[in-house]
Amino acid sequence: MNLRHFILLVAIAIAAPLLHAEVKASQVENQLRNLRSVPEDQKPATIIKLAADISSLPANSQKVSYADALEHLSTEGDMGKQALQAVADTLTAALIGTPVAAKGDKVPMPY
Repeated sequence: MNLRHFILLVAIAIAAPLLHAEVKASQVENQLRNLRSVPEDQKPATIIKLAADISSLPANSQKVSYADALEHLSTEGDMGKQALQAVADTLTAALIGTPVAAKGDKVPMPY
C-alpha cells in the first residue's frame, strides 16, 4: 500500500462517522422535553425534524416511546398536515420495528 492510499483510507475512516452521525437518545429526550417551549410558528418544522431524528434511532421500545410521546405533543395545537404525517409515519415505523404485545384482550398503547 502506498502513502496516497494510506492517507485516503485514514481520511475516510475519520470522515465516515461524521457523515453517518446519528442522533443520540438523550438529544431526542431533550427535544421532546423542550417542545412545548418552541414558538408556535416554529413547531411544525421542529416536529418534522424531531420525527426524522426519532426515525434514525435503532428499533427498540425506547424508540416507540419517543414516537408515542411526539404523537401526543404534536396534537397540542394545529401543526399542519405535513408535521402530523411525519409523526404518524415515525410512529408506524417504530411499531413495525418493535411491535408492542397485547396484554390479554386489550389493544396495547400506542396502537
